[in-house]
Amino acid sequence: MEAELAALAASGATALVGLIVSESWDRAKSGLVRFFGRRTSDEVADEELQSELEELGRAWAAGDAAARERVQAGLRRRLEGIFQEDSEAAVELAQLLSAVAPDASRTFVNLVGGGVNYGPAFQGSHIHGGITFHVQSALTPASDLAVRPDQVPLVTVKYSNRRAELAALDATLGVRVERPGSVAVDVLDGLPGVGKTAMAWRWAETAQERFPDGQLYVDFAALRDQVTPMTGPGADVSEALAMCLRSLPGGDIGMPSSLLERTNQFRSRTANLRILLVLDDVSHPAQSAR
Repeated sequence: MEAELAALAASGATALVGLIVSESWDRAKSGLVRFFGRRTSDEVADEELQSELEELGRAWAAGDAAARERVQAGLRRRLEGIFQEDSEAAVELAQLLSAVAPDASRTFVNLVGGGVNYGPAFQGSHIHGGITFHVQSALTPASDLAVRPDQVPLVTVKYSNRRAELAALDATLGVRVERPGSVAVDVLDGLPGVGKTAMAWRWAETAQERFPDGQLYVDFAALRDQVTPMTGPGADVSEALAMCLRSLPGGDIGMPSSLLERTNQFRSRTANLRILLVLDDVSHPAQSAR
């Protein structure tokens, strides 16, 4: 039994290290905080995971394999203690990792419980009878959003002037385009503080009826604060796409992990929708060229 727990803990630690340095980390972190918080507290677990993220970031940047192994060993010890105290903890962790990072956790999931696989794929040398498949039903037209996304913030003070610029936005973005798949783009540029963001918010408020499928909003200034050496270039764009996909029909179902796959899925999900997408504080062409 001890050997089995040690093997599970080692495999789980390997999966966690892979997850921490992946794009799925933000989605997984809250669940892992609760999981590890059972032995201490959510606050302590959050601090420990943040410290491990930073240490792995430094190790990755410096090519320090020994530092990576130290983090993995610490995670292994914590997991082994949790598994010893709670016989169901390994199953719980397998479910959590399968939901957010099936590719990174497949080996660990296959080791858990003997017979129950929570991921989309299974690898094993021998598979016997009694196999049950639970397949989620495909999305149908009836599964459209229960709530129309309305994410662009409101201007909370009296707004005046900029009539010519607002009229220009009406002319370029407000006309219903008949050709399917058409995308109209307008760029507001100028010195910081001249009111670009407020004008975009104001126009979105007055144009809600022109976009019956909703309005999406991404603030790249906030996303850039989340970029670390581990996430690398493009991480803010990838998370921006994830935010938008969660607000579109289908939500988190089948959320890809790569930037390219998220880009393609965003195009597919918005193909027949008329939506407004406001990208605030764009600093690089790639942030608006998807």
